[in-house]
Amino acid sequence: MLTMLVIVILVFQIPVYPANSYEDHGTRGSEPPLRVAIINGISTLNPISAMDDSTGKVIRWMFDGLTWENISNGYHIEPWAAKWFHHGPENTWSPEPYSDNDNNMDFLNWTVRLRTGIKWHDWEKFDVNGDGALDPNDPDERKGMITANDVLFSLRLMADTPKYSAALYCLLKRDENGSVIFSNYSGYGELPEVNVRAIDNWTLVYNLSYPYVYFTSKTLGLPVFPERIWKYHITEKLTWSDPEALINFGQFEFKYWNGTGGRISTFRDYFHAEYDSKGRQKPYIDAIEFIVYSNAALAVDALVQDCKVDYIARPIGPQYIDKIANDPYISLVRNSDLSFDYLGINMRKPEFGYAGYLESDAPRIPGEPPKYEGNYTDIGRPFRKAMAYLTDKSRIIIDIFDKFGCIGTSVISPVNSFWYNPNIKIYGYNISKAEQILNKYAPDTDGDGIRELPYRGEEGICILTPPADCDSAGARMGILIQDEARELGLNITSVPTSPYNISEKMDGRDFDMYLAEWKPMTGRESINTPWELAHSENDFHGGTNYAGYHNETFDVLCSEFVSEHEIENRKNISFELQNSIAENLPYIVLDYRDRLEAYNSAWTGWIPASGTLFNIHALRNLRYYPNPCWQISLSAPSMINSGEDVEVRTYVYSLTTYVPLSGVNVSFSADNGTLSPDYAITDANGCAVVRFMAPVVHWNSTTIKITAIYYDEWSDTVLKATKEIVVLPQQPPPETEIEIQIYPPMLLNVGENETIPLEIRVYNQKTLEYYGHYNGTLGALLNYSVFPEDATFELIDCKNRTWTFEFVGYAHDNFTQYDIFLNAVLYSFGEPVTSAWKNITINVMGDSGPEEPSQENNATTNTDDGNLTNTSVDGLPPDISKNGDEFHILAGGTAFLIAAISILVIIKRRKLDKG
Repeated sequence: MLTMLVIVILVFQIPVYPANSYEDHGTRGSEPPLRVAIINGISTLNPISAMDDSTGKVIRWMFDGLTWENISNGYHIEPWAAKWFHHGPENTWSPEPYSDNDNNMDFLNWTVRLRTGIKWHDWEKFDVNGDGALDPNDPDERKGMITANDVLFSLRLMADTPKYSAALYCLLKRDENGSVIFSNYSGYGELPEVNVRAIDNWTLVYNLSYPYVYFTSKTLGLPVFPERIWKYHITEKLTWSDPEALINFGQFEFKYWNGTGGRISTFRDYFHAEYDSKGRQKPYIDAIEFIVYSNAALAVDALVQDCKVDYIARPIGPQYIDKIANDPYISLVRNSDLSFDYLGINMRKPEFGYAGYLESDAPRIPGEPPKYEGNYTDIGRPFRKAMAYLTDKSRIIIDIFDKFGCIGTSVISPVNSFWYNPNIKIYGYNISKAEQILNKYAPDTDGDGIRELPYRGEEGICILTPPADCDSAGARMGILIQDEARELGLNITSVPTSPYNISEKMDGRDFDMYLAEWKPMTGRESINTPWELAHSENDFHGGTNYAGYHNETFDVLCSEFVSEHEIENRKNISFELQNSIAENLPYIVLDYRDRLEAYNSAWTGWIPASGTLFNIHALRNLRYYPNPCWQISLSAPSMINSGEDVEVRTYVYSLTTYVPLSGVNVSFSADNGTLSPDYAITDANGCAVVRFMAPVVHWNSTTIKITAIYYDEWSDTVLKATKEIVVLPQQPPPETEIEIQIYPPMLLNVGENETIPLEIRVYNQKTLEYYGHYNGTLGALLNYSVFPEDATFELIDCKNRTWTFEFVGYAHDNFTQYDIFLNAVLYSFGEPVTSAWKNITINVMGDSGPEEPSQENNATTNTDDGNLTNTSVDGLPPDISKNGDEFHILAGGTAFLIAAISILVIIKRRKLDKG
C-alpha cells in the first residue's frame, strides 16, 4: 500500500550514482554488511522531497536531529546533537538539562546549546592542518562541523515544505495580515523568516508565536542541513537529487546507488560513539547493502531460497508465511504498528464533497491562515457515507490479511491506546443502508443499472490502487470495494497505478478516490495525524490534507490541541478530532494490519520500535552469528511406565569445537508430569541433570514433551532442545459392551400435551452391571437429541443408576412423529472406553389423528469396538457439546475415579437414519 507520511513509490527510471572514491574513515567494524531487500528502488536522493517508504529506508539513517526519543526510557525527549535545551525568558537561561514534562510545554522562549565538534560526513576536506581533527576556533575548519548557522538556515529551508512545515508553523514570522514573511537569502533564493536567532556559533534562541506541545520532539527533532551546500540549491530544493544532498552528520554515510541497489556505511567519526559494558563501539555492522527487487515474491525467494539478503524492508504478506515458517534459518516476527490503510475521497468535487470548493490560481503557501471564501457546504456526504457502509472490512481482514490485523475505525491506531478513541462513529458493513442512501442521493433514473450522481451522471469513478506486483493486498482491496459498489449500481473501477503516479496525483489533487497507507514513524507523530490529514492549512498542492477537508470547528480544535499542556484535556480534544473525521468521512479507515517481518536468524540484536525491526535502535545493536555460539541437546528415555521416575540430562557445548560449557543455568519444562527441580547448572562436562516423574496413566498411553532452554547472552540467542517421552498405561481398558435400556420399552400413541416419563439406564452386557449414579469403577456420559425440536424432553431426576426424563409433544395436522436419539459413552478414570447409541420414536396424536399408527418399535441399538472416533451424533464425536445445557453426575468408587454424566440438548433439523 501507499504510505503517508511515507508513500511507497514505484520508480521505473531512477538516477544512477557512482560509488564514492574516498575510503571509509577510522576503524572499521568486524561485522559483514547487512543485506537488505528493498522493493522497487528509490525515487530520489533529496531528503527534503523524499516521501516514499523505500527511499526513506535508504536515506533516513544519514540524518539526525537536535533531540531524540529514547525508547528505553519511555520515549523521553533527550538532547542529541544539542548539548542541552532550556525554556524560559532570556534572563533565566541556564545550561540545565530540560525535563520532558507536559506541564512545562507551554513556554514560548527556548535556548538550545549545540555540542561542539560534531563532524559532517565530508569533514576531512576541511582538516586544513591534516591532524585528523577539527579546530572549532578556525573558521575554515569550522566548516566541517555543524554550527548554529546551519541550524538556523535549515529551519528556513524547511519552513515552507510539506514534509516539515507542520513542525515549524509556531516559528514563522507573519505580517499584520497573518501572511508569512519571505526574504532573499544572500541572492540564492527566497526563504521564509523564522523567529529564531543564533547568538554565537553553538547557541540558538527560539521564540514561539504560540505554545506547541511537540516543540522538543518535532521541531528540535528536525534534521539539520549544511548551509555551505544547500544555499546553492534553494530554488531547486524539492527537485535536486545528488549524493551531495545526503552529506550530514548521522550514524551512516552515503556511498553509492545504482539501478540494482546501493550501500551506506557506518560513519566511524559519529559524535555519539557509544560503548557497551564490554567496551565495544557501536554500531557493530560495517555497512548496509540494499538490493532492489521488483516484487515481494522475488524478495522472499532471495531471503529463503537463495540466501542473498538478510532482511526484507517491507511487511511480508500472509501468503508467504508457510514458506518462511518452515525454514529453520529464517525468523518471522509479528508486530502491530501505528499505520492504517484507508480510502481517501476528493471532497473538492461536489458529487463527493463541497458545493463550491475554492480553487485558487496559485497554490496557497504553507503556514498562511486558512481561507474559507468557497462554499464549503458538504453536499457529498451521502456518497461518502454509502461508501463506508458498502465496504466490507471483515472480508479485508479475513480474506486478504488472513486475520493478521483488525478492522479500522479511527485515524489514530489502537496501538497508541492512550490516544485512540474507541467510541467514535463506526459504519459497519450494511448493504441495505448503503442502498437506501444511494436511492435518494444517486437513483438509477433511466433503469440501465447504473446510478446517476449529482454533477457527474453515469461517468465512471476511479479508485487509484497499487498494482498487484507491488502490493497484492492493496490491489485486492480495490477490487473488493469496486465489486461491492457495482452491486449497488455505482460505476466505480479500481485502477492499478504505479505508486509514484498515485503520489503525484494525490499531491496535485487529481483523483476521485485512492487507497493508501498512512504510516507515522513514532507515537508522537501518530498523535498529530488528525491535524496532518485534515487541517485546512495542509490543503495545498503537496500538502497532506489530500481529501481537501475544510471544517472551521476542526481547525480551532487542532489549534487548541497543540497548545494545551494538560494531558487529559489534550486527550479529550484528540477524541473530538478523531470523531469529526469519522463522522464526516473525508477518509474511510479500512484496517490496522499487522506487520510480518522476516530476517536471517544469524543476525541477532533486533529491537522493535514504531512497529518495525528496521529502526536506528536495532541498527546500532545488530550482531552477526552465522551459527549460535553454543548448541544444546537433551537425553531421556523414549518410553517409561505410568508414574515412573527417570533422569533427564542436558548437554551444552560448542557447536564447532564440541567443548562443554559449564556453570550456566538451564531451565526445564514438561507439558505433563513433575520435574524436580525445574532448572539445573551445567557441570564441568556441560551436563545439567533433573528428575522427571511421569503422571499416572490408567488405560491409554500418552506422549509428553520435555523442553530444555539455555539463553546465550553473548549471541542474544535462545537455545532449545526437546524430547518426547511415551508414558505406558497401568493396565488395558476393561472389556465391556454397553446397552441402553428404556422404560417403557415401546412408546407409540401419546396424546397431545400428555406427559410421559422415560427411564433410561446404561449397563454392561458382559457383567450386567448398571452405570450411572452408583458406586463403581465406570460411569457413562449420555447425549441426546430430539426432532422436531418443539417437544419438551427434560431431565427431572438422576439417581439409583437411572436417568428419568419427561416428554411432552405436540400434534401438527393431528399427528407428529418425534425421533429421540440417545448416545452413551462409557468412561473410566476420565478416559473413554466404549460407546453405544439408540433411537426411539414417539407418536403424538391429535383429536382426529390416524386410526392405527404403526406399532413398529423403531428403537435400535449398536455397540462398537471402543474406538470413539467412529461414533458420532450429527457428524460430531459423542463427547462434543452442541447447543444446549450441560450437567455432570459424579460416579465414584475409588480414589482415582471422577466420572461425569452430562445431558446435552441437540437441535436436529433432519431425521436421523436408523441403524
